[in-house]
Amino acid sequence: MKHTFLPHLRPLILMTLCCLLASCAPNIYDKVSSEMEITYQEESFSPLMWRVPGGEPITLRVDNPTDQEWHWILMARPVTLPFDEDDWQNTLAEFTIPPHSEDTLTFTAPQAAGEYDIVCNLDLTEDNPGPVGTLVVFRLRELTTTPY
Repeated sequence: MKHTFLPHLRPLILMTLCCLLASCAPNIYDKVSSEMEITYQEESFSPLMWRVPGGEPITLRVDNPTDQEWHWILMARPVTLPFDEDDWQNTLAEFTIPPHSEDTLTFTAPQAAGEYDIVCNLDLTEDNPGPVGTLVVFRLRELTTTPY
């Protein structure tokens, strides 16, 4: 008579492998910061996404080596094209960055978690839709507690 324990160990082995794989996954909250950097180029800016804690003061370091004046506008609602007066009513923070300048600016991140558009060019149209960046806001409670 042959006894094997392998069929009984399969669920345990499978659970162990799943736990090991889950611990290797990147944590999306690792990149949440209250400091942001932005570099303008001739027709864009980088990076196009930042992750910040909600309701916190955020330091924004800007570098504009171009000949163009740029803007940094945080929108409360998604921007509509073309950018017009209705969009100005939905701004949460707005800065103008002169050509060939570096600066450090501060604003308070929105309290509500979610994604917010960042507009850097006021000449947005359907033919010229960008660039538009994204500010991803996390609530601090979400960062420090788990739902289990």
